[in-house]
Amino acid sequence: MARDPLTGQPFPGNIIPRTRLNPIALRFQPFWPAPTRPGLTPNSSALLPNPDNFNQPNGKIDWAVAQNHRFYGSYNFYDNKLFEWIIAGTPEVPGFMTDSLIKSQGLSLGEVWTISATTVNEFRAGFGRLRRVRQPENRSTNYNEVLGIPGTTADTDKIAWGFPYLQITGFARLGDNTNMPQPRVDQTFTVTDSLSIIRGDHAMKVGGDFFRQENNIVFVSTGRGRFDFSGQITGNAFADFLLGLPTVTQRQPPLGPLSSHPRMTSFALFFQDDWKVSRKLTFNLGARYEYNSPLSEKFDRLSSFDPALNGGRGGMRLVGTSDRYDGAVAKYRQVYPTLFIQKGGTLTDPDRNNFAPRFGFAYSPANNTVIRGGYGIFYQIESLCFCDYYQNPPFNLAERFTNADGVTLSNPWASTSGSTTTLAGLDYDLASPYYQHASLDVQHQLPGQIIFDVTYQIKKATKLPRSRDINQPLDRSSAAAAARRPYPQFGRTTFRENSASSIYHGLHTRVEKRANNGSSFLMSYIWGKLLDDANNSPPDSYNLKLERGLSMDHVAHRFSLSYVYPLPFGEGQRFGTGTRGIAGALLSNWELSGIARSNTGSPYTAVLSTNTSLTGNTWDRPNAIGNPNVGNPTPRSWWDRNAFVTQPVGTFGTAGRNTLIGPGAVQVDASLLKVMKLAESKELQFRFEMFNVLNRANFNAPTATLGGTFGVTSSTVSPNRELQFGLKYLF
Repeated sequence: MARDPLTGQPFPGNIIPRTRLNPIALRFQPFWPAPTRPGLTPNSSALLPNPDNFNQPNGKIDWAVAQNHRFYGSYNFYDNKLFEWIIAGTPEVPGFMTDSLIKSQGLSLGEVWTISATTVNEFRAGFGRLRRVRQPENRSTNYNEVLGIPGTTADTDKIAWGFPYLQITGFARLGDNTNMPQPRVDQTFTVTDSLSIIRGDHAMKVGGDFFRQENNIVFVSTGRGRFDFSGQITGNAFADFLLGLPTVTQRQPPLGPLSSHPRMTSFALFFQDDWKVSRKLTFNLGARYEYNSPLSEKFDRLSSFDPALNGGRGGMRLVGTSDRYDGAVAKYRQVYPTLFIQKGGTLTDPDRNNFAPRFGFAYSPANNTVIRGGYGIFYQIESLCFCDYYQNPPFNLAERFTNADGVTLSNPWASTSGSTTTLAGLDYDLASPYYQHASLDVQHQLPGQIIFDVTYQIKKATKLPRSRDINQPLDRSSAAAAARRPYPQFGRTTFRENSASSIYHGLHTRVEKRANNGSSFLMSYIWGKLLDDANNSPPDSYNLKLERGLSMDHVAHRFSLSYVYPLPFGEGQRFGTGTRGIAGALLSNWELSGIARSNTGSPYTAVLSTNTSLTGNTWDRPNAIGNPNVGNPTPRSWWDRNAFVTQPVGTFGTAGRNTLIGPGAVQVDASLLKVMKLAESKELQFRFEMFNVLNRANFNAPTATLGGTFGVTSSTVSPNRELQFGLKYLF
């Protein structure tokens, strides 16, 4: 029953008078497909098109300019036009797909100059350009104007045209996804030069490389508005919609140009010496210096929340001193007059101490044994996709209104601005993450052309980036106290810093029998443990030690086996006229092959669906009172629900991160191949393939949110056993 919001009583006959229906709501009606099934919901089905058409021409040149001078190059082109259903937000109603264009070009050039018998110089350069345009199907029409919904980016910029996002609880959504369109062009430039010199027992190499990334992006977020109807007003979500009474409305009007042009440059110098000490021992010595510039933007469209500004009260640091965005700053201060904005400087302080030594050795104590080891430091180049810092205040005004603001579908934006719920900050002392990698390997050849290889690896990552809410309430004794934050003029503030680390220990073993009389196999087993604290959503932003635990990528055990084995039946021969010839042809040239894989499960974290800590976040963890991993899990009870209890209100739970171990997987595939030689250039191939031979159910991850379905998994990763026959004639 739907309640009349004016009286609080049900509408007579559960029918809303036609005079009360919102005219804008009625204009949405033609965009829902006609019912194809009985009932109110779900009562329709649709087949959404998903075309994918691409061309991929390539070219290559190799030119010997002189006896000691060679030039080479290649050009690659890729052109693809497609629909992207997932990027479109998985719409169920036709007409709201994402129409995409991918155009990629790559050019590489190289020159090898043999200066002398012991000196060679190699020069390489490359350029890559990726144009990726994602647009809503409805981009040619401003449906906000058709429907009568003003006040969005679509009013002022044609690029935001399309259909507004409409979500009614219990019904398929209408509208183009709120992150559309996404036109962008990415470009990379690389230049490398190295000089190789051989002097006695030393093979040396010295050189440098240059790398530059450039992106050109247009940001349109909620450019046509978003409208959510939950039934909060009348008790029925669709009745709320018909009356034009949304629960939440959202828009994000830009206060400056929509485009952004981030840039980043990296260069490095290196030296390497491969020193052959003796016939049995070789050292590899090297060093590398890298410099990665801070993220910049062509027109200084970058800002970051800095907690140190405004006397420690926090504010926005706007990169550069350009007056290009002075208008945006002025408009933002009209809405938020207390917002402190400071101009000047770079987004982060340049990190200039990235030295990376390298060491390795190879020692052969016997003809059939080799011992290898090494250590090195490797720096990571950060991605340009720091999207939050392109859309921070004052470039965009993220507004969210609720029915408490008195909004309606006819007047969806309240007279006062909606709150900015999230700001993004970047540690000014952000440094380049780096990895230390050490390994020791022993390889031994056994009789029968069997290779045994065992390696122990350690990988330690330092200064890994992670984010936390630095504006999380300190006092959570009550909901009112929790509303007070360290920076009260702001909401949740995501701060990115280099405070995380990880470490991996792994034992890798491999046994390989190389092809001999057509038979071969490769068997490997890996034991590993990966720990980290790189969680971007810590429940307690002020106690990050609680985040140390198994990594999301941790898998303790992995095993794999692949093999090829010719069956010892008969001898290969052509069809004869007698029984012996036919039998010989049928019994010979059979080959059995297969792949078997198994691994233990990945870790997961027990979470709550409620904001029990009163921090405003939705990733609280419960208290742990036992071991949730049971000895004999079943799909209906993979983890023990009784191992957790909800913590007291205003506190953080004691359950650790990634303490739940999910389902592992076993997959065995096999095939039987028969080759029948009919003539010198003609043969018949018969193949029988079996997938998931054991018919084992490999389950998806169970639900990790505490509730009635906690620990329950009802779907599988792999299909049931499948058999497949094939026949191929080659001539």
